[in-house]
Amino acid sequence: MVNQSYMKPFPLIFLLFTNVAIYAQTNSSKFDIKEFTPFESNTLRFDKIIPDGEYLYWRCLYTDAILKKEKEQVVAEYGDRKYARLVKKKYSGRGFLVGCGPAFCYYYIVAVRKDKTIEMIDRDELLKSFVGKVDGIEEVKILAKANRLYVNLKRLNTGSYRKIGDDYLLYLFDDMQSCLPGDGQDEQSVKAFLTSKGDFTLVGRTFYNKKPGIH
Repeated sequence: MVNQSYMKPFPLIFLLFTNVAIYAQTNSSKFDIKEFTPFESNTLRFDKIIPDGEYLYWRCLYTDAILKKEKEQVVAEYGDRKYARLVKKKYSGRGFLVGCGPAFCYYYIVAVRKDKTIEMIDRDELLKSFVGKVDGIEEVKILAKANRLYVNLKRLNTGSYRKIGDDYLLYLFDDMQSCLPGDGQDEQSVKAFLTSKGDFTLVGRTFYNKKPGIH
């Protein structure tokens, strides 16, 4: 006699894989480039972030590993400025959206919670949690960058989006390519899916400018 308790998970597993396949196929069919809108800018507007949590005050700073605190810039701030004194002397030796060498520039956020304790947002994963649900196209660009992708305005298939409901389908550029010198590199268009909750999924990559003689 077959022990049916071992058979029960199989229909659930089959259903799960079926749903994943249907989901992937459906979203693939929605990446018709003619339905996409080009990004107007690839500038990152941190002042447009609407945090997922409640804060009395927060500021976003830009610095690098060489200049450090002496030359850092406040690129955005929000909230009651009377709490700015609580974060004035705070500094992080690491951050999110780390740029190319040799300076290794980065950003970080210092925030004052409702209980007046300090929260330091200085890693990509912490930035994603800070942003939380997606409130607009400016947050889309920031979350793309936090996932090592980049809005390249030169081509529609490296810098465009399609909004479906509250979710976004994206054509982006691999951020690492912007760090590589010269024209000897292959160039890729990256498809991605960003839900309204901030969940980011890489759908696929396509070479659109494959260089000869480097393989």
